[in-house]
Amino acid sequence: MLNFQYYLLFAGAVGIAEVVVSQDLFVVMRFFRAKSCKYRLSELAEAGIISQMKVTGRMDFPQRVTVQSHTIEIRPRYAETDQAGVVHHSVYPVWFEMGRTELLRANGMAYKDLEAAGFFFVVAELRIKYRRAALYDDELQLQTSCSAVTASKVEHIYRLTRLADGVLLAEGSSILACVDGEGKIRRVPEFMYPAETKESLV
Repeated sequence: MLNFQYYLLFAGAVGIAEVVVSQDLFVVMRFFRAKSCKYRLSELAEAGIISQMKVTGRMDFPQRVTVQSHTIEIRPRYAETDQAGVVHHSVYPVWFEMGRTELLRANGMAYKDLEAAGFFFVVAELRIKYRRAALYDDELQLQTSCSAVTASKVEHIYRLTRLADGVLLAEGSSILACVDGEGKIRRVPEFMYPAETKESLV
């Protein structure tokens, strides 16, 4: 169980002795003079009961993912190129990971915080189409988009272009599986679903 501190907006909050959140994001409220009650974290947030979540040493999770695409700028380092000054093909998966990480950050999350909450994402499938060579010290832009979120996986697509002329250098896709600390498949946390897919979770 993960202990959270909450700012609660309703008048009866003064009677709450403890608020605990399990790793499946259910809230258990233990009252001084009543039995414990269990709620979905998202339900409390949407009802306006929870205004802010404070977790020691962790970033606050958003109520819902809102940014579906994010672009980062990259300049290939000398160590990432071969003798001809061309970016080695093994570097692209590293850049794709950078793109996913920053897309998460744009949504108010950090991957280390997901891990701390018991959610781990492992690459189950990766596809890359190399179209043009990327060269040492080129100014590049990598666009990372979340294309789908299902019960136990997250899918992304990537487009790497040269900033000077917009030429597409590479494109790809990946599928990440959500697992727990023991490597067993688990459900993607609800707040990672795009807002428009919320109805499908009910």
